[in-house]
This record gives sequence, structure tokens and C-alpha cells, in this order.
Amino acid sequence: GGGLGSAFMEPIVFGFTGQGNVTRGALEMFRLLPHEMVSVDDLEALCERETGVCQRKVYGVVVPQEKLVRRKGRDDDAAAVDFDKSHYRNYPDQYEPVFHSTVAPYITVLVNGMYWDERYPRLLTKNQIKDLYLRDQRKLIAVADISCDVNGSVEFLEHATTIDQQTFMYNPVTKRCGYDGVTDDGIVMLGVDILPTELARESSKHFGDALVPLIKKLIDSRGKDGEDELPVELANARITHKGQLMPKF
Repeated sequence: GGGLGSAFMEPIVFGFTGQGNVTRGALEMFRLLPHEMVSVDDLEALCERETGVCQRKVYGVVVPQEKLVRRKGRDDDAAAVDFDKSHYRNYPDQYEPVFHSTVAPYITVLVNGMYWDERYPRLLTKNQIKDLYLRDQRKLIAVADISCDVNGSVEFLEHATTIDQQTFMYNPVTKRCGYDGVTDDGIVMLGVDILPTELARESSKHFGDALVPLIKKLIDSRGKDGEDELPVELANARITHKGQLMPKF
């Protein structure tokens, strides 16, 4: 047989990270499948209970920020209860990753839509996934890194992929990439960095609808003293000004 109409004998679990449009769009597609949403705290028991049981649906889990990291020196439960998003964003060096131990061993597919930069702990490192494989915890078979940060939050996304060649294989043990199609010796990696071009009309309308209301503000933004008075949406998006990088960059 084939497809979800056929039974499989262990739970297929999709893990979603991120809270923005990227993740919301991925979840919208996922919910078209026969599915059940669960929490991070359900994962270990789910995998133990449902393995060997006839399955006719997939499972989804949205991983909240407090389940990705914990404050250094605290156990998982206390860290989750006391988690402060503002503190994490301001002092990321005081946190350590836990995704590799609390989530990664129990999901089949990771759909990564989270924001990340080098100040923050990675979601999953090369050494962490290698350690899982060496301990025979090999449930994770595919990563769709929609954020497409090369060597970023998912460290083993070694390069972006293309529309013509959308995936490559990553072997966690050898840390090598393969390009001979989907095989059973690693993780399928997808990281297409121009996905909006696959929906050109919809993408153009979406970006246009967001930009058009700002055009008049942009035209009128020159202040009397010669300084730009940009609306906050454009000011926050500015990378350079008068030959200098903006503070965020």
C-alpha cells in the first residue's frame, strides 16, 4: 500500500519550531493530514505507547521556546516554569539547549521555522545528533529547515538546497553529505532558500500588500533638518544608514 491510508507501526511525529508566518503556514498544510496534536511532555510516553500499534494518523507538536532551552544550573521542570522570554532574549548566554534531549529523540520530522542568530544556543548541533545516532536513537529521519540558516540553528544544514535538487542526505556519524537520493544512512535535509518563488503570484501579492501602505510614508520621510523620519516599520528594517551599519547588524 502507500500513503496515510495504509497503516504503519510506530508514531510519525512532526515537530514544529517558531511562532511566525513560516511555522503557521507549515502547520496549515500539516493539518490537512489525518493528525493529532500533542505536547512536548507527551512525546516520550506517546512513542513508548504507540510503537508496534497500527497507526492511521500522524502526530504534531509545536515546541514552545521554553522547551528549547533552560537556564543554566536548573532542571527542566523548574526552568520551564520560570522561563522568561525577555530575559532569554537579553541574556542568551545564560541558557543552554535541551531540544536534543527532550524533543529530538521522539520526532520523525523537524520543521524548523524559528529565528536564530549566533547569540543564541543552537537547536540541534552536529555533535548532538551524532550522539543520538550512536546511542541508536534514530527516529529523526528528515529536517525541513524553512528558516534556511546555513550551519545555523540546525548546524548540519551544510548548504541551501535548490528547486531542482531540494534535498541532500546528512550522515550524523560521518558528518558527510550525500547526493544520491534518499537513502537509509542518514537524515533527509531540505533547505530551499527561495521557496516564495514557487508561489510567485501569492508571494508578490503578500509582499506588495505589506509594502504599498508604506510608500507614501517613505516619500514623506525626509525631515526638515535633513534627517530621515522613517516610520518604525521601515526604520527597523534598515540595515545601513549614512555608510554605517545599524545597531541590530
